Amino acid sequence: VCLPHSRQIRSRQQKTQKEIQRKNAGVKGTEIKNMLDMQRNLKGLHESKKEVPKNSFSRSVKNFEPFRTEEEREERSRGSRWMWPNDGPFSEWYKMWMLAHCAFVAVYWVFRISFEGKPPWSIVVMECYFDLIFAVDIVRIFRSPYLNENGKTVSDSKMIAMRYLKSWLLPDLYAFFPLAYLRYISNRADGGYNDILNFFTFNYERLPRFYKVMLALQ
Repeated sequence: VCLPHSRQIRSRQQKTQKEIQRKNAGVKGTEIKNMLDMQRNLKGLHESKKEVPKNSFSRSVKNFEPFRTEEEREERSRGSRWMWPNDGPFSEWYKMWMLAHCAFVAVYWVFRISFEGKPPWSIVVMECYFDLIFAVDIVRIFRSPYLNENGKTVSDSKMIAMRYLKSWLLPDLYAFFPLAYLRYISNRADGGYNDILNFFTFNYERLPRFYKVMLALQ
């Protein structure tokens, strides 16, 4: 009576053991598959690192500008790479240096106009020096960014040049005109009574009053 019952128990035990073995085999298979997938992914990452250029990270950092609009990025890309520094110790030193020159010229020009005459060579050399200084300042203006009406910084060289052309370029070029040197090399005997001809030949020795007005405007 007990034999069939024991056989049933044994068959059930064998079935459960087989099911457990199947489950373990399935778990091991999935683990092996997952391990193989991980190895493939790591291998792909390693190969992609080899293909990435060295400067890609720096380029991505440079291109990452979350606080700039697309118009500002395009304008910055069109702008020149080098601009005159508006901040820092060099900028402060340059401002003080130009302020000292402008203060000296403001006092000197009053005496220069009041006691107008044919300048000596030392005055010509000094005014050539000041012309050189202001020529450097003209270059600075061409390379200095500015703020537009919307409060945005404009660094495009063409826009800077057009803005300077519409404002102070022509007066600054006139201030750069070497009046003292032309007066120094002019002779009264070389000119005539035709003032227009004297003007076009830069014979300011024949045009003392006109020269004084030009000196005052400069």
